[in-house]
Amino acid sequence: ELAAQQEKEKRALRKQIEIEKLRADIAREQERKHLEKELKKQNEIKKLVKEKQRREEIEVKKLVQIQAGLANNVAQANEMRRDLKVLEMMNTIDDDLLSDQWDDGGEWKHEHVTVIRAAPLALQNLLAAPAGQDGEQAQVSIRPATQPFSYGGVRLAYHMKYRGERWVAKTFLKGSLSWHRGENVQQMHTTAVASFLAQRFNQACASAPRCTAKEMRYNDALLLRTTREGEDYYFMAEPMLEGEFEKMNGNNGYAVMDDFYTAHAFSHYSHHVTGGKVMVVDVQGVRRGNVYFLTDPAIHTDPRCGHFGDTDMEPQGMKTFCSTHHCNGFCVALGL
Repeated sequence: ELAAQQEKEKRALRKQIEIEKLRADIAREQERKHLEKELKKQNEIKKLVKEKQRREEIEVKKLVQIQAGLANNVAQANEMRRDLKVLEMMNTIDDDLLSDQWDDGGEWKHEHVTVIRAAPLALQNLLAAPAGQDGEQAQVSIRPATQPFSYGGVRLAYHMKYRGERWVAKTFLKGSLSWHRGENVQQMHTTAVASFLAQRFNQACASAPRCTAKEMRYNDALLLRTTREGEDYYFMAEPMLEGEFEKMNGNNGYAVMDDFYTAHAFSHYSHHVTGGKVMVVDVQGVRRGNVYFLTDPAIHTDPRCGHFGDTDMEPQGMKTFCSTHHCNGFCVALGL
């Protein structure tokens, strides 16, 4: 009986142990399921947070795009207002009244400006950094006319009195004021480079036997800065060219081949003396005796030497010039 009792107690103990073990397993399973549920909940929260962040980023991008669009619309509106002003002004210009007369009763205004001269250029500077730096500056007074006397595709021309002499002020038809500065600075340095190469051309012709080419002389273009409507305003000015204005070649291959041999030789020489890095074209101006007084040049460049504005057609422009150019006696005399 005692043995039976002990066996009975052992079975009861084993059963109790199994029950406790089962309870522990159930508890662990419940804990596992609880942890999985919490982890799933956390993952869902993370997904919701990421989705919220993604939507917020999309909204921010949309806002940025809207702001950029609004800014662009404002810029376009300002540009349109400037263009409308130009059109209104152009509509007031009677082509029959455009002339070079100075004493025609037109209105003149008085304005204080800062004159910025192009920095002197040496050939090595020309090839290394065509844009250069702004040079001499001085405060002066000018008297520009209130209405233009002529206009072209991109600029208006106004009579201007400067130090008692007749000058021409040139302003762009379109573009922002900051754009005007960049374009005018570029044109100023373009003129400085063309002037430098013209001087070299004149020296080469003077020392070359049988070279009777005319002297090439560019106007001393100035960049003027003043304040208009609370903003800095830039425009170009140069001495008035008196005489019959002639365009000798262009930046697109245009050339008057029956005359102006000096101009064509000069363009060829500018390309030769700079080792093919620079070519002066758009040679135009007036002739007085044996001197051509020139203005508004264009320059084609090797892209590695910089860029001279919208009229710079780079190597393609040089090729176009060469396709229409025929060497003349001046080219031969200069060994081109």
